[in-house]
Amino acid sequence: MLETPVYLRYTETDYDRSVLTPEMLALEQALDDEYSPPTGKPQTSNEVEVRLIYPHLRSGTLPLSARLRHLFPTAYEAPRVRFMLVDGDSGEQFPGWVVREKRYVYGLQDWYESKA
Repeated sequence: MLETPVYLRYTETDYDRSVLTPEMLALEQALDDEYSPPTGKPQTSNEVEVRLIYPHLRSGTLPLSARLRHLFPTAYEAPRVRFMLVDGDSGEQFPGWVVREKRYVYGLQDWYESKA
């Protein structure tokens, strides 16, 4: 059986944040979605905890949230930046791509599968 390809596709939806309960806002902040509005001051730490939601796991990507952005390379003109990811446990290196415009990092599919 052929698998249907999975794509991350964001469609902005206007909503009134003032109707969200404190619990909803806390959940939004805890999930750290790449399209959630930034809260607080930008991160500068070299260590970040990531909550990987299923769509990113399935597509081999990492959300480029406000909490993670500072850890990845940038470019003035290129829409994508290639760099090397390093597995902190094994030292294995593998290529990845930062796609800042779409707010994700690509290239983790094989690594995710090896850790499952």
